[in-house]
Amino acid sequence: GALYALRGPLVAPGGAPGGAVVVGLDQKSVDWLAFHAPDLARVSDDLPACLPAPARAGLSRLRNVNDIPRAIHACLLRALAARGARLVVVDVLFTVETPDDAFLAAALREGPPVVLFERIRDAAEQGAGRGEAAAPQRVRPRPIFAEAAAATASFLVSAPSGSSVEGYLPAIPDFPDLAAMPETAAALWRGLPPPTPAAAGAAVRPIWLYGPPRTVPTFSLRDVFARDAARPLPGDLSGVAVFVGVSDPDFLGTTDHFVIPISDRRDTEIGGVELAASAFLNILHDQRMRHPGAGVQAAVVFVFGTLGALVVQLVGGWRGLGVLSALGIGYAGAAGAGFAGFRIWLPVAMPLFAALPALGFWALLTRYARARGMVARLAPRQVTARLLDRPGAARDGLRTEALSVLYTDVVGSTALGDRLDPEGYSRTMTRYYDRATAAVEAAGGMVVEFMGDGILAVFTESVTGPGHARAACAAARALSGDGGDLATPADPDEARIRLRMGLHTGVATTGGIGAAHRFNFKVLGDAVNFAARLEQLGKAFDDGARDVILISEATRAASGLADAEVEPLGTFELRGKDAAVQVFRLRTGGTEDSTRPD
Repeated sequence: GALYALRGPLVAPGGAPGGAVVVGLDQKSVDWLAFHAPDLARVSDDLPACLPAPARAGLSRLRNVNDIPRAIHACLLRALAARGARLVVVDVLFTVETPDDAFLAAALREGPPVVLFERIRDAAEQGAGRGEAAAPQRVRPRPIFAEAAAATASFLVSAPSGSSVEGYLPAIPDFPDLAAMPETAAALWRGLPPPTPAAAGAAVRPIWLYGPPRTVPTFSLRDVFARDAARPLPGDLSGVAVFVGVSDPDFLGTTDHFVIPISDRRDTEIGGVELAASAFLNILHDQRMRHPGAGVQAAVVFVFGTLGALVVQLVGGWRGLGVLSALGIGYAGAAGAGFAGFRIWLPVAMPLFAALPALGFWALLTRYARARGMVARLAPRQVTARLLDRPGAARDGLRTEALSVLYTDVVGSTALGDRLDPEGYSRTMTRYYDRATAAVEAAGGMVVEFMGDGILAVFTESVTGPGHARAACAAARALSGDGGDLATPADPDEARIRLRMGLHTGVATTGGIGAAHRFNFKVLGDAVNFAARLEQLGKAFDDGARDVILISEATRAASGLADAEVEPLGTFELRGKDAAVQVFRLRTGGTEDSTRPD
């Protein structure tokens, strides 16, 4: 449907030599015949003279197209012969005996070559409701008609997918002399005998449609016989094939319809008689549609999907979505141009309506993953999803809660920077930050900030849990133990990096702090200042050999550390504190005594 919409309707070969027209059996013509039956001579010149009296008497009882008497069909054939029609194809099945049969048979013999419709009842249709299998059955017109006609043929549409436009040749090996109606009509047009299916092949599969219903010039039965027809059938049909059958897109009760990708506004599909005329014209004018095989279609879809995947991975982001959209538009244009210009039916539904949305969704997921990874580098992992999903809420949703703060600093970082070149110093500090972050996150904490040669980490009750104080102490010990791996690259024999750390447990506020359009995840409160003061106090206990980890009384009490795990250092006055505070040193494996400064 999309391909036909891109192509637009085409002008079908019509009344000129080498063309085809459709005479549609529609409900309006039936109503016209029934209404004017008492005085038919007043509205028609040909019918009163052609119809036998018994047939004229029964016209008033007509109700639908299936009731049209065979005498009307005979008069139609004679009217077409009088106009010089070269070939007539009747898409009506004549199987029941009626009083008008001889009259119709005579018209079949007298006029141009006529192809009559025959039907194939498949196994499923015959076995329905009986629970038994049945062989396909050929339902032909009555012998009196089959013998008078030039040929009989089925217009059975057979397609594995169930779509009528896939083809019209029946895949039934039981009838070797059976050929599809358009193939048979084309052979008779060229003066050849009716082909067999093996000789015919899949010449028109699928049918190249010209447009919506009645794109092939269509005239109603009334247009043939009515004296005041608004659009009368042309008087000269020399070199024209006429297809007769049900064609009534305005009447929803007609049953001779097939599923096709073009429908009118009321969703009434093109009738089989117009499909037959279209297929006949396809054969006559070599307008066969080229439908690549399954392998070629799969290769096209694979190439499209691969290109889209490369765009998603190599370009990414909104630019990748733009390139992906351009790729889809380009493919749609190429498929539309190939369809309109060369009648090549490339796959459209799978690339454009399945693969393209999937690739677009993949591109969005890739963009989100990259954004999440970037935010995770700028903020603690625990708040990454909150910052991505609800940036405003992350800024406004400040949380005040119990937590433990870890403040670290590298001892002698200035001297270390003087001894190393800038690249060596950067590599050393990067290794330190990596190990510090790993130790903090392994204990359930969050690194809030990198500050020169130190870090600020928090272990909150909402993220780490009620044991946040013990987790902070464990992270400090792990970080002290990892310090041995941080020998500088410039001099492997140089003493390891040593750290001073301060830990305090208290209450602080965490969340997004900053301007409305730019903010960072921060922790604010006296607990942070307390930990920083403890780290500074650690200078007084630096013996040049060990890391110094000082903790407050609040941290010691909240962590539940045993007496052997801490070393009391006494009370100290810290800047900003009104009263002296008790300070402890966290042991990291050794039991050496510390010397209290003067």
